[in-house]
Amino acid sequence: MVRKRKKGSRSDNHDDLSPTSDQQRMSASNKMALNAALKHSRSSNAISKMFKKMRTILSVAPHILMSLVLLYAITYSVDYVHEYLFWRLEDEEVNRMSPDKRELYNYLKDFVCNAVDPVTKEKSGYCHPALLPNVAERTHNVMNVTGVEIKSGEILMVLPRHLLITDFDAISDPYVYENLLGAYHDVTAENLFIEELWPGQITRADYIRDNDYRTAIKTLNNLDAGAFLAAYLVRRYKLAIHGWKDTKNDNILVYRNGDKYGNVMDPLLPFFKILPTYEELEKNHPTLWPDYFLKEQFGEMSNAMQQIYAFRDMIIGEYRGLCNKSFDFCANVSPREYKTFRINVMSRAFGMGTAESGAVSDDEMNASLFTQSDIENLKDQYDIDLNRGVRAMAPILDMWDHHPNAASSWQYKAHDKAFVISATKSGFKAGDNIMVSYGRYTETHLFCKFGFNNGDGSGFNEASIAVHHRQMITGLEPQFSYRQKRMKGKEFTYRGSDDDVLKYLQYDDDGVPYCTTYDGDRWKFKGTKLLYLKMMVQARHRWMISMAPKNMKVDPPPNSRTPPLQSHRTLWTSPKFFRGKEVQKLAQFIGLSMIDYEGKAYETISKHLSTGVNIGNFTVDTSAFLPDAMNYRSYHVMNRLFKTMAAQYPNSLADEKLLVERLTREKYQSREWLAARVRLSELETLHLLSQSSVQNIFKVMTSYENRGYNYPALMKYGFFIRDKPCPS
Repeated sequence: MVRKRKKGSRSDNHDDLSPTSDQQRMSASNKMALNAALKHSRSSNAISKMFKKMRTILSVAPHILMSLVLLYAITYSVDYVHEYLFWRLEDEEVNRMSPDKRELYNYLKDFVCNAVDPVTKEKSGYCHPALLPNVAERTHNVMNVTGVEIKSGEILMVLPRHLLITDFDAISDPYVYENLLGAYHDVTAENLFIEELWPGQITRADYIRDNDYRTAIKTLNNLDAGAFLAAYLVRRYKLAIHGWKDTKNDNILVYRNGDKYGNVMDPLLPFFKILPTYEELEKNHPTLWPDYFLKEQFGEMSNAMQQIYAFRDMIIGEYRGLCNKSFDFCANVSPREYKTFRINVMSRAFGMGTAESGAVSDDEMNASLFTQSDIENLKDQYDIDLNRGVRAMAPILDMWDHHPNAASSWQYKAHDKAFVISATKSGFKAGDNIMVSYGRYTETHLFCKFGFNNGDGSGFNEASIAVHHRQMITGLEPQFSYRQKRMKGKEFTYRGSDDDVLKYLQYDDDGVPYCTTYDGDRWKFKGTKLLYLKMMVQARHRWMISMAPKNMKVDPPPNSRTPPLQSHRTLWTSPKFFRGKEVQKLAQFIGLSMIDYEGKAYETISKHLSTGVNIGNFTVDTSAFLPDAMNYRSYHVMNRLFKTMAAQYPNSLADEKLLVERLTREKYQSREWLAARVRLSELETLHLLSQSSVQNIFKVMTSYENRGYNYPALMKYGFFIRDKPCPS
């Protein structure tokens, strides 16, 4: 009989633990149901706990959110207060500025940044809000506030077309077109009226050097478009400021747009007024340095001195050409004024691309005096090729300093009718000067054209070994050359004294132990080499050696006042960075012997000379004979040319390095520092030529010594070089 549980008894009564028949009959389904119920109960408890945690979090979240908002507000307030105080201090500093400095500040702040299109009356210019005028250095800085920066890809400035002045604007100006276009270089013209008009500003010594045959060449080459841009700028400036004397009408002063009282404001007058003056330019631009200082700093035949001469001769030749074309222009513009504006064009203009690519718009073409066929005729008649490139004076952009690795890029976008300048790479940090790249220049060319040098090894080095002659090719082509543009073939021969060229042959570097006499085939062979050299001396690339930048990827300094690091001023000692193959080809020709070309060297070069084809670029064919002896002599020729040119410089390489270090500390970017830095770059390049030559001499001799030859035995095979020149 089954005992029933008493009503109200505890469920955990253990009076009877033995299984009953009812328990044994519990079905499997009931067990499963019970297990499911237990699982559900545990899941419900977990969900309940989760909701409790969520309620706890939600109860705390407003406090956390409020704290974050408060933290952001405090941070923003600090930045805002910092920026507010910065601008308050900036405003106070501006108020304390002199009128001239305040005018420059406002120009930097508003001229482009708040420019308005004169036609649409809409804002056309733009500057990044972090740009701050730097009056002391005539440029822009990034605002020096914590956290402020300009990131890569952000636009620094948009410079609209209506603020640009291009060489197309210049040559399409009615005055330039009618009175100046067609002017050319003619150094033989007397121009005596110029000296009468502007006494003391120009003399014969400015354009004729008695020891330089090039200054007496009547090239009749047309002036570069940059000359007309400079002429247009100086005339527009004078019309806006001083007035222009009408020499055909009793010298009545005429102002802009014919107004006689100067009431018509030129919208670009603020730009004209901040351009560097003659007095400012002559501090650093070598074309304006006095002759005595240049002769103290550079050897007469050094690369730097020859380029300075070329830029000088170009500028003064252009002025005299413009005066020949128009007395009215000459009577209004002094030599000093023209030099000022020409150097500004030379050093501050930016390329817009070609006329075909949109640098000259259809609207501009329609509004000008020209048609597309006229543009093509400009090239044929005046050597002005706007489809090779259009340059523009670019306000503000032209004030930003240069570094080849600047963290910015610039491009004229025809669709936008504007220069767009953007940050690249790592961008600009707070306090940084804005810098742009003018392009990759050699240290010497950068100095001679722009009047400065970075000094950190970021530029190519270049030197010349043309130690005995002056070249007609200047390196400024197509802007300027001493060579007549139509001079070809045998006409393009050396115009100076034959003695200059003979100095390269005075050692008789043909491997023969005795000097050449005045008769015989060897003398004729030397005479034939002289004829070749008289044309080779005009091939500038054959006399130039260059060295890759010592610090190709060096970062620009934060500003132009900061001297380069010591590590950036060290000398490359590895010849793998040296480029002088053309010089070696030249030296091979100087060292060519009658025994070369298997004894047929005389016949070979005589036959080539008779063709008259590409004579100045003749190259010795080293595959036609065993060239070891000739190469040995050519390395000695290069080393001798190095020694002769190095003697032109006032200091040795070691002394120059010490001088540059001292001047970097004491007179950074001064005249003396600039000159020393350029001399050092050229001396470094020349020393690499010597180093490469000596290493190759050792290599050739070692290879023969390893085969059992000694030097006396090799002499009879042409391994001979003379230490002293032969008698003249």
